[in-house]
Amino acid sequence: MIGRIQSRSVFTRVRAEGVHLRSGVLSCTMVLDSTYDRPLVGYALGRSFGSAVSRNRLRRQLRELVKIHETLLRPGVYVFGASPRASRTPFARLGQDLESLLTKAAREGAA
Repeated sequence: MIGRIQSRSVFTRVRAEGVHLRSGVLSCTMVLDSTYDRPLVGYALGRSFGSAVSRNRLRRQLRELVKIHETLLRPGVYVFGASPRASRTPFARLGQDLESLLTKAAREGAA
């Protein structure tokens, strides 16, 4: 079960302590923390990404993809972002980029 980041302090912690990874058009800043009982996920898509409609569409797509790849997430905090090119990227390619990103995250956490 994936939780949502609900406090500003968690976002601040991720920004200060997190490891930043990229894969294709997606990025992730994460802090692995075994004190959490599940992964907490947030999405950061700024106005430079595009209109609210395109940001919300991508956020929904990412939310669905993260659910599909839930087993790759270890307990901790993950903040996902995307480059502006992501709005023109097919859903299947976003899935590939996310899978690659989460594989990198797992390797980073094991190191």
